[in-house]
Amino acid sequence: MDNDQRMALLDEKLDELRVDQEKDLLLDFDQAIKEKQGKPYTIKFQSEIYEIPNQMPFNFSTFFFRYCYKKQSGKVMVEVPEDRMIQFIELMFGKKFVNALEKSTVTVDMVFDTLASTILGKWGYGIDNKTNSMEKKMF
Repeated sequence: MDNDQRMALLDEKLDELRVDQEKDLLLDFDQAIKEKQGKPYTIKFQSEIYEIPNQMPFNFSTFFFRYCYKKQSGKVMVEVPEDRMIQFIELMFGKKFVNALEKSTVTVDMVFDTLASTILGKWGYGIDNKTNSMEKKMF
């Protein structure tokens, strides 16, 4: 093996080492998300199907923890401010669902007591509808 062949071999091995090191440094968040995401929940309302993510989306969670998640007397409570109810529903179910609700005769209580509490429960944040307290500690 002559010097040029040795240099070529060393360059090849150096490239392999560089690729291996870069793989070790790469945190593939896309792959992690893909592995965590499953099939969405579906809701049928007025013969339309609406898909809800199977995990609490980031935009909903930032809203939820800022405006709705409260600690009072050692208990974790969920209170949706009146001026934020539509935003809560839109972030959870989507604008198309809100538009359908606005054209229906469904009550706000039914949306929160039945739909929203069910989805929160599926996301791991169950609520006792009588007291609005969390059924289990969130963290």
